[in-house]
Amino acid sequence: MEATTRVITTKLTVIDDRDQIAAAMVGDLELDGRPILVVKGNDTLRSIRIIYSLFARNKDLHGDRFVFSRKLKGLSHRGLFGTVQRITNDEFESYLRRWCVLVEEIAAPGGAVALKVVDRLPRFVVPLLNSGRFISDDIAGWFTWVD
Repeated sequence: MEATTRVITTKLTVIDDRDQIAAAMVGDLELDGRPILVVKGNDTLRSIRIIYSLFARNKDLHGDRFVFSRKLKGLSHRGLFGTVQRITNDEFESYLRRWCVLVEEIAAPGGAVALKVVDRLPRFVVPLLNSGRFISDDIAGWFTWVD
């Protein structure tokens, strides 16, 4: 499903259609060919599944698949010299901004809900997502594990 946005001001773009908001919450909505990722206001575990499915589907900047490292205790990618390096919080956010359109749930007039397009993830969300504490066995199975 493709999103229909409304530009409120030059700084505020929202999605306010109920069906589109529901589709965005489960990861079935796109804007300009990129999936919409609800980073604030969605179920945390659902968002984590969507985020890690993006890392499982896409490749890093060197064209290699992302891996989980036991030694580095987290999601990793290939570094400059082909070594496995843990993804930093800045790199984690950069990958998500490259692949997705980030939105936050906001209250609209009349008690309705809307999704506001944002350009960054909320503070402390990236360290939480990149910590690996929410990785279930089925999500871990999407990746190759290295030492």
